[in-house]
Amino acid sequence: MKTPLIVACLLIVLISCGETTVNETPNINKGSDSSETSDIQKPHEFIDTLPEMPDEISRRVNKTLNFPFLLNQDAIDNLSLSDNVLSQEEVELLSQYMVIKPAFSDIESRLDSYFYYNQLIDSIGEEAYQNQIDLGMTQYFDAYLHYRVDLTKKKYLLIWSLDYGTYEACPYYAGQYVLATLCADGKISNTVFIGEDSGGGDPPYMTSVFAGSDVWDSYIEVKLFEEYTEDAEMPEEEMSHTQKNKSKCRFLITENNIILDK
Repeated sequence: MKTPLIVACLLIVLISCGETTVNETPNINKGSDSSETSDIQKPHEFIDTLPEMPDEISRRVNKTLNFPFLLNQDAIDNLSLSDNVLSQEEVELLSQYMVIKPAFSDIESRLDSYFYYNQLIDSIGEEAYQNQIDLGMTQYFDAYLHYRVDLTKKKYLLIWSLDYGTYEACPYYAGQYVLATLCADGKISNTVFIGEDSGGGDPPYMTSVFAGSDVWDSYIEVKLFEEYTEDAEMPEEEMSHTQKNKSKCRFLITENNIILDK
């Protein structure tokens, strides 16, 4: 009578252990619409699976800063778009673990467009592309490395951006999108959207977007301002309708990763 009871107890213990192992597996993927604390129960194990930050990137920054880092209009205007270009491979490496707040920005689609444009240029060549460029088509889409913001002795943020513009005719669009990538213990962790200065449209419809942020050692707060304008020409007068939207999001910086605050 005791033998079946012992076997049953052992089976229950084995099943319980198997379920615990599955539930404790970290779950952070590029394009994830949330990064809740419950998804990351063991960050010290998660960091062992992350790629190394190449010295070629970390040593190439224009300047090293300390927190707090304030990304306002002047800071975005002063970002250098010169020779510190990030390659497609480097952008892919830095952006593979994106943390994105749904419906807050279009940074995910902008990254997709960046890769599409540059892969097309690699395929047909810059000269061939420029010879067939037409209204509204992308004229340039580049990525630049800017700053390192030290948070602790073993943790820092890389500040980089995407710079985009279309052929200068209607419709037209241009913008700069700023991102921050966390590096913890020499490993590349999450990347988040922290700033934008963009605008354009196809008259009578126009749009203008600005996002800035406050970057501290334990959190990043991003504020987004959107303005949409429609100008309607009437027989006797001109009418203009403008819609303004404000929103914000907050990211928490933990020991080894970035999560979206609820």
